Amino acid sequence: MTVRQALHLLEQEELVVLRHGLGTFVAPKRISYGMGNLRSLAQEVAAQGLELKTRVLRRELVQPHPHVAELLRIEPGGPVYAVERLRFVGREPIVYQYSQLQPWLGDALEGIDLSEISLYDYLHDELEIEIARAQEWVHAVTLAAREATLLEEEPNASALLSERLTFTAVGEPIMFDRAYMRSDRVSLATERFVADVTVGYRLQLAEEAPLT
Repeated sequence: MTVRQALHLLEQEELVVLRHGLGTFVAPKRISYGMGNLRSLAQEVAAQGLELKTRVLRRELVQPHPHVAELLRIEPGGPVYAVERLRFVGREPIVYQYSQLQPWLGDALEGIDLSEISLYDYLHDELEIEIARAQEWVHAVTLAAREATLLEEEPNASALLSERLTFTAVGEPIMFDRAYMRSDRVSLATERFVADVTVGYRLQLAEEAPLT
């Protein structure tokens, strides 16, 4: 076996990473993204003995896409409060997150340093908003140029996209998240029970086959 073949085998087993023009590196540990419990990304990472750091890119009132407005039950033409963040483990960006919240939360979050405190924790601990449940969809996607640059990946690199709609205890939608996760650093994980399956799959074909 040649050195090149050996490195290729190690890459297939995800023990090393080959970066074109840079060399071969030991593959970093993947972060497990749990699909069972409803908790913040910071809590998820901390449970694995790692520290999540956050850089807030922007926060402002914006006009949402009509689909997002419908999910959050925003009146036509009404704004949402958007928070854009880049999440790091060590010096490596692993998640780009775009959160859209009910507009009244803009005033409630004014002056709060969201690079130092979990948004979920602040909603619960300081604003006394009880988060009860969420609907979440995860897709395999390729990164557009901006997301790829933020995550230090090549354009069209593969990634995981989590879309999560979070509800309060009284059933009101409070936040819609889109989180782009590097597929080389994040793995999905869940625990299943025969009588209580909580994860579903939907196969969406690119083209519908003609009926014959």
